[in-house]
Amino acid sequence: MSAPAGAHDLRLTVVRGGGVAGIVVRSELTAGDLPADDHRHLLAALARCRMDDLSARAPAPGGGQPDELRYELSLTSSLGDCSVRLGERELPPAVRSLIDWIDGLPQVTRAVSGP
Repeated sequence: MSAPAGAHDLRLTVVRGGGVAGIVVRSELTAGDLPADDHRHLLAALARCRMDDLSARAPAPGGGQPDELRYELSLTSSLGDCSVRLGERELPPAVRSLIDWIDGLPQVTRAVSGP
């Protein structure tokens, strides 16, 4: 079974920032860099996250607690782009699981910046 059109050029970016230290971590993953099993897992995890639904109902940036981590998830591909911003308390379980999973992948490119 082949991947859907646009699935190989898909790029997921997770920017996590805030908290007490104010450190920002940017993680980027390109689906085409993944082994086949991980690629399928990524596509299934993204389907569970329902990013389009989240971006339609996500609150404006800046809400939440002062020390709360804030997340921005962005998907880009030839099929279109989608981005959502959520506070740590607003993360649905499927999104939290996706973030935890990509944190463990060696194919992820990370950049850390301070306040």
